[in-house]
Amino acid sequence: RNDIESMSLGPCNTNRNKKCLYVANIGNNQAQVCTGRPCGKGRRFLQIYKFKEPTIKSCYNSGNFKAKVAILPIHYRGASSPADRANAESFFVDPTGDKNNGKPGDLYIVTKWHKDKHELTRLFKYPVHAHRNIRYGRKRHAYPVQATKGKELMKHTWTDADMSTDGSLIALRGVNSIYFFTRNPSESVAEALKKKPCDYVYETKTSKEFALNATEPVQYSSFEAVGFVPGQKAFIEISECKSENYGNCNPHAFTVRYKE
Repeated sequence: RNDIESMSLGPCNTNRNKKCLYVANIGNNQAQVCTGRPCGKGRRFLQIYKFKEPTIKSCYNSGNFKAKVAILPIHYRGASSPADRANAESFFVDPTGDKNNGKPGDLYIVTKWHKDKHELTRLFKYPVHAHRNIRYGRKRHAYPVQATKGKELMKHTWTDADMSTDGSLIALRGVNSIYFFTRNPSESVAEALKKKPCDYVYETKTSKEFALNATEPVQYSSFEAVGFVPGQKAFIEISECKSENYGNCNPHAFTVRYKE
């Protein structure tokens, strides 16, 4: 079963000029009940799909695009993980690396636990050295993603994340709010997410609030996605479709500009 929750654009390897799209098949709702080891609920193995960034022209001319996809299976059975299965919706790629062993192309997942289990929330890392040489059209052996915990991560239920193209800002999306964490070149991603977030918190209007002023039936249930606009001080949030409208829904997208 597939449960694709997020996607991110970032370096294919440590060469920042070569870009790939990463699609995270990391949703695992049944694993929400897992609080330790062993746990037999939900999927044991999850996947990240990696392929070279297509050009807009190649998609626009034909309406179709075919790509050779590298499959990166992952699992949570590493020694630092609190449970051997987990649910997640938040995923991003580090575009820059840092001076503390972070590299361009490192992949990150933030697990999703509801408020009674926030203490299990972890940041998981898939380092670029484990996927940079994989051949497209092939499947890599399963990788045990590496976990880091932090007090700030354990305060919310996270539904998406992204990092700015200059690597200086990380956005983590809660149920109705987006929090921002600064990161300087000497900080690892884990260190940046252990700090308190910025004072600025973006609050999302609920679907009920939008419905009050809507001229047609609202086809979405909530906003769960966030992504930075490359090269600009702005981010985009996108709504999720109601289950009864899957395949026939026009999601709402809003661009929000911010000041540093």
